[in-house]
Amino acid sequence: MRSRKRVINEPVQPSLVPMVDLLSNTVGALVFIMIFTVMAASGVVVMKRLPLEHQTKSEPINYLCEKDRIIPLDNAGLDRKLKVRWGRPNSLFDVYSWVARFNTLEVEDEHFTARGESTISPMSVSVLFTPKPDGGYSIAQIQNPNSKYREGLARLKAEGDFVHFLVRPDAIGSFAAARKIAADEMGFGTGWMPLAEDSLIRFTSRGRTLTEQ
Repeated sequence: MRSRKRVINEPVQPSLVPMVDLLSNTVGALVFIMIFTVMAASGVVVMKRLPLEHQTKSEPINYLCEKDRIIPLDNAGLDRKLKVRWGRPNSLFDVYSWVARFNTLEVEDEHFTARGESTISPMSVSVLFTPKPDGGYSIAQIQNPNSKYREGLARLKAEGDFVHFLVRPDAIGSFAAARKIAADEMGFGTGWMPLAEDSLIRFTSRGRTLTEQ
């Protein structure tokens, strides 16, 4: 007669994974509460309204904020001046030399110098904008009720334009002052884009769409 094997019921060790998850969630919540409490006790103000980026049909009117300067960037006007000087190719065989000729063109206004840039392969066209050392306005100048900055904004269309700022890291103060006048005092929509300290200002025919915030 075959003997039956004896079944031994060994104790099953409980998994610690759910306990670890519960502990980590609890600790995370406590840390968040502590951070919020410290911020509130230190007088940190949290903005009630954050500037959310959204698409718009309005045209961006650009300003460069650099150090303590607010510099109007009429990229569309300077681009048109370059294209007028560039002209059109004389024939189909002149296309390559015509594209290369864009590199030799340069125009300027009161605040910026614009220079054409082009490559044959791959074929691309862009415009490099360089601010003049004495261009733009200081923070003190734009605060004047009759400043050129305010005059320039007054010529814009509130429904068709919005004021867009290119902001260097060293120009947060000038950006805040210029945006306050444009948005809070004159009622314009505004937008901004951070610009690295050493980055060049270059607009291409297939560039990023500027958005309003």
